[in-house]
Amino acid sequence: MLLKTGSSSPDLAAVRGDYDRIFVEAMDWLAEPPVVHDAVAAPPPDGAWGAVVITGSPASVHAREPWSEAAARWLPAVVASGTPVLGVCYGHQLIAHALGGRTERSPRGPEVGRSDVSLDVDDPLFDGLPRTLPVLQLHWDHVVEPPAGARVLASSARCPVQAMAIGDTVRSVQFHPEFDEQIVGMRMDHHGPRLDAWRAGEQALARETLGPAPASRAVLRNFVVHFTDVAVRA
Repeated sequence: MLLKTGSSSPDLAAVRGDYDRIFVEAMDWLAEPPVVHDAVAAPPPDGAWGAVVITGSPASVHAREPWSEAAARWLPAVVASGTPVLGVCYGHQLIAHALGGRTERSPRGPEVGRSDVSLDVDDPLFDGLPRTLPVLQLHWDHVVEPPAGARVLASSARCPVQAMAIGDTVRSVQFHPEFDEQIVGMRMDHHGPRLDAWRAGEQALARETLGPAPASRAVLRNFVVHFTDVAVRA
């Protein structure tokens, strides 16, 4: 199941689709497309799932919106059942909050554009990837306290918790393996007024360095192949 936790801006949706479509296209090697559930519209459903992938969102986990808190209450039982779960950006932060960690607005400012993430711990999620991994980022919030027992797998200069492992079946990443440079560029245009408060030099640098980070997309396939029984096409 793909748990959709928010919608993209109308300009991006018109060109590339909403967040669920972006994920489905990034995972077009699945034998069957995932079931999509909109967590903003209705609480996540009970039931057995082969895996759960939680998307990004324009919301903030620490805003404690009712729909988000409903998803946070649902997650611990899913994790306890042994269901493989992957959280991305907001999904990463939601997992941390649901399992006893803490998120907040980063005092270092947003992390936007292409940047390098250091893979600090060996894990199947990063199978075949370089220890310094170029990724695409778009976040203002971050995890400041991982849940008890979580292992931090990756970090960046601006964000100490870029990836987490919780037990054998739960993984999460702060960066966006499903995005490409067009999507990030359009999101930067959309967030222009918010980015104006960011130091102009850093914003310019983010645009200058914005480019492809195709290797990071392997995180999605690695999750499915190494943590789930979900079928993929050869």
